[in-house]
Amino acid sequence: MLHRHQGRLRRRDRPARHSAAFLEALFSLQAYDALAPGEALGLLWSGVASDFSYVKITYTVEALHRLWTKYKGDVALIRQEVESGRASLKRSARVRTIALSRESSTALSHLRQTTSPEALLVFPAVNGRPERLQHLDQICQGLCQAAGIKRHNPSDLRHTAISVALAYAKEAEGISYANVSAWAGHASVSITIDNYLHMLPAGPSSITAWGQLQRAPLNGAQ
Repeated sequence: MLHRHQGRLRRRDRPARHSAAFLEALFSLQAYDALAPGEALGLLWSGVASDFSYVKITYTVEALHRLWTKYKGDVALIRQEVESGRASLKRSARVRTIALSRESSTALSHLRQTTSPEALLVFPAVNGRPERLQHLDQICQGLCQAAGIKRHNPSDLRHTAISVALAYAKEAEGISYANVSAWAGHASVSITIDNYLHMLPAGPSSITAWGQLQRAPLNGAQ
């Protein structure tokens, strides 16, 4: 879909500045693995498993922007800082390791083949700096317009992923709401329940079967 629609966007919205592989991996992580937009844009290649089976979430893109400003874009100093872990996220619930869905694992594998082995950021802007959340919103809205569907923002992908995961946990054995909450990076399970439980179907849903096929292990978040 990304290949087909990219050429139909207006110039100011066109996401061709980023490859289809870039966009596929970026949106897969949000739609299937519930990464927040800032978490996805804050991913480092050092936090991606060599077999693409999991990712470590330790930074947001906002934190990376602060580092770029602090060190005036000196990548060597920035790399030293992030490897030390001193600038990582402070809220422990958001610092987590999650097993990836098949879709995200495959997409990241394809993206890695197109990037330099020395690359620090998984999803940099075209100038090499951390990407801007505002630009990600523009890309997402442009793709929706090209596809002829209602406009959505990237956060909607995460919300859908969490809702699907909760519906799956409601019917599946061995998966709890607490597992989903940890997977999503919420500070407490009450946040997950208060914000998402009201959207679940009252009875068994076909989403359970879909979730069983598509979901990475929800009880694997650490």
